[in-house]
Amino acid sequence: MPIHDTEHLELRRSDDSVKMMQLTITHLAKCHHGREVPKNEDSIFWLQNGRDTLNNRLRMISKEDNLKAKNIILCLGGGMGLTTITAARIYKGQVAGQSGEEASLVFDNFPYSGLAKVYNTDTQVPDAGSGVTAIYTGTKTKQWALSMDNTCNLQNSKAGSLSTFMEWAQEAGKRTGFVTNTRISNPPLAGLFSKICNSRWECDSSIPQSFRGVYNDSSLQFLENGRKFNVVLAGGLSSMGAYDSEEQLSKILPDPNPPFCLFRNGHMSYSIDRQAEEPSLTEMTQKAIEILNVPDSKGFVLLIENGHIDHAHHMNLAEVALNEVLEFDRAIQLALKMTNESETLVIVTSDHSQPMTIIGDPKRGNDILGYTDESKTYETLTYSNGPELGLLPTGASQSTGNKIFRSHRSLYITNISTHSGEDVPVFAKGPGSALLGGVYEQSFIGHVISYAGSMGPNKEAAILSGVDVLKGVWYILAMCFVFTI
Repeated sequence: MPIHDTEHLELRRSDDSVKMMQLTITHLAKCHHGREVPKNEDSIFWLQNGRDTLNNRLRMISKEDNLKAKNIILCLGGGMGLTTITAARIYKGQVAGQSGEEASLVFDNFPYSGLAKVYNTDTQVPDAGSGVTAIYTGTKTKQWALSMDNTCNLQNSKAGSLSTFMEWAQEAGKRTGFVTNTRISNPPLAGLFSKICNSRWECDSSIPQSFRGVYNDSSLQFLENGRKFNVVLAGGLSSMGAYDSEEQLSKILPDPNPPFCLFRNGHMSYSIDRQAEEPSLTEMTQKAIEILNVPDSKGFVLLIENGHIDHAHHMNLAEVALNEVLEFDRAIQLALKMTNESETLVIVTSDHSQPMTIIGDPKRGNDILGYTDESKTYETLTYSNGPELGLLPTGASQSTGNKIFRSHRSLYITNISTHSGEDVPVFAKGPGSALLGGVYEQSFIGHVISYAGSMGPNKEAAILSGVDVLKGVWYILAMCFVFTI
């Protein structure tokens, strides 16, 4: 009998061996489910963590790369993980009639790129609110918290409250604003102006009765804090209590002077569905920069968010998601053209990834949205979980046609796809961008924004670059030599 042919052998372990295996398995189970996580990962912990990382990186870069930015543009692609970027790049090329794989997105050509670790203080895979909290504040937090650290609780709305990069900019006298194609109270955006222990509390009806006296919902917090922004372009009229009426909105908003424009009751249309009367993300970006980038100012800080990448992925609508990446790409390209690269730090990243994979052995030039081969066994773009394979509407209004798109196959059927927990890419260009190469905590992005923009917790960081440290060492050695003579 060949040594590998054991099909017909009766394999039986001794009783002692079985007991030993049972003990080992029990021990492994305890290890896997009972591992201790670090304690006290509050804002103080993450402030020190960020500063330590900043110190280390400043020592590694040249003095020429240790520059400060007058303007900062943060470009946030919701759910835009590495697989999404790869697929969108191919899709962009194929739309242009190319094979696709050789195409580039505009941020592919940024001089610096890195990977951000997206885990929370209590979960391996983040929700959108906790993900952006890390970026906006430089502090990681627990699941569902928004611009509050992990000490926040449901009984005290002040506990764990954090300041964001927009607040840092406003305190520094910079002009601020944001544009998005989602409703304004959606968690990624709401983190700019609201601090809440549960990011799902977008309006008063979503807050349980017992907590309504403790926390104000995200929409109400915008009405309280929105006057600090110079421009806001988004969706979400209904969460503000104004349905289809800019006139109603003008009565609700605290200050009529800043241009606040909410274009839809809820989310704005997907790019693939959009009608001419509704502005695109690119058009909103243009208007925002025109308003913010004025002569003789101290600079500006702008957030450009495309949340529809994430929304489409949640329904396994790969084509819709990739279209959104291309619209995001166009908005970023326009922002680069409208700003001075020597004084503007541009960062492109995501709050988290989505469970889409690129699989099989498709040939070069194969339709990225199609099957891997002629047998049609499975699609190149497949989701780990999400809705069942089928045709789904994008959710647009009847006036836009409510187009139908194919939902890609899921390995495990769920109502919507979950997020995924792998590191997300970070692309950077402009003053301070050299700090964002390599692998780091997602919260470090907030510290770079603070340092490069001379605002917030690191605005006065007296940190030496690597060249300065070397000069200092030589100076000390020289002085030691002098005193020994």
